[in-house]
Amino acid sequence: MVSNNEFANRVGCHFTMASRLRNGLRTPSAPMLAKIVRAFPQVERHMDPMWDALENDDSTAFGQWLTEQVFDRIDS
Repeated sequence: MVSNNEFANRVGCHFTMASRLRNGLRTPSAPMLAKIVRAFPQVERHMDPMWDALENDDSTAFGQWLTEQVFDRIDS
């Protein structure tokens, strides 16, 4: 499992941004998304739901994807 602080440190953002992304209150910019993928390479295998969420400007679906693929994963 990954905390907001750990996510923020690995991605290079403030922990409040981590929380907003996780809770579906924000969608990431392209540079932020690139940082997430670099910090958590396991997400590359599961990006279709993320692309759908971003294409539909659905921050809630993005937050759910991020939580499942990064925050709640045991092997992060």
